[in-house]
Amino acid sequence: MIGNHLTQHPELSLLAIGLGCHIQSLPTGTPADIKSLAARFKEGTTRIAAALRELETYGYLRHKLRTCDTCDRAFRAPETETHCRDCRPATTTHR
Repeated sequence: MIGNHLTQHPELSLLAIGLGCHIQSLPTGTPADIKSLAARFKEGTTRIAAALRELETYGYLRHKLRTCDTCDRAFRAPETETHCRDCRPATTTHR
């Protein structure tokens, strides 16, 4: 059940409210990251990221912090990342 505190929040945008309702309706363990949500909805990654930041600002969303395997620094990233930005191996591109 989705509470009125989210659906009638006076400071949240309509996109943030709709995205918050969608995320609450997902089964446990379903990805709710920017890329997954952008693949599901027509709004782009920029708008989805802004809506997620709104939800985070008002306490409806929290990021899980991970610890870097190299330096033990806390960072926010997908579960597949094991190193913070500073410790990630550089990627090479071939032409």
